[in-house]
Amino acid sequence: MLNQSWIIMGSCTAALFFNTSVVGQGLPPGATLLDGGINKESIPMREAVWAVFMTVVSAEQTSPGAGTGHLQGLGLDESSADALFRYIRASVDSKNLSDVARRQNFCSRRDQISRRDDLVRELNDTELAADAEREKYIAGLFGVLNADNHQRILRHAEALRSGMTILTMDAATHFAAATDNEVDAAVSRRCDTPATSGPIAQ
Repeated sequence: MLNQSWIIMGSCTAALFFNTSVVGQGLPPGATLLDGGINKESIPMREAVWAVFMTVVSAEQTSPGAGTGHLQGLGLDESSADALFRYIRASVDSKNLSDVARRQNFCSRRDQISRRDDLVRELNDTELAADAEREKYIAGLFGVLNADNHQRILRHAEALRSGMTILTMDAATHFAAATDNEVDAAVSRRCDTPATSGPIAQ
């Protein structure tokens, strides 16, 4: 079982719009840091399940075959591990491609996002769409796993919670006093920074 400390942006927009390098130096306005090491219950279970997805992806990217091996290490038989790995890989690939599409859609309309309210609305809409897609993939586990294997994944997710840290950001609070220039700067961070999301290498 991988033992990692997870720092996850509670919003898919956080890393792209906010200066998150200040974590540890004092949080910016609107930010909340949830530390599973202090209070495991503060980490939503859905975040922990998605962390399982990302653990498997990370293992596979490090060493081909390690993703399936990680799942077998949780007690899944080879066939079940293979099926779940394919589902996780397809889900993460699809989510990454959707994130790119959402970014492109946003940037194609950047001239229309010139005021604080415009930006906050876009951020919230993007977050809701991304969260809904992720929830769909998490719910899809029920169609891939039998009851026993589903419980194995949930137990693994539960174990990950204490090693997770989640930064959430309330856009309305963060940009409460933003000037038009600051809104432009936030949009530029979104649109002028190279994207890193994409499909997992086969």
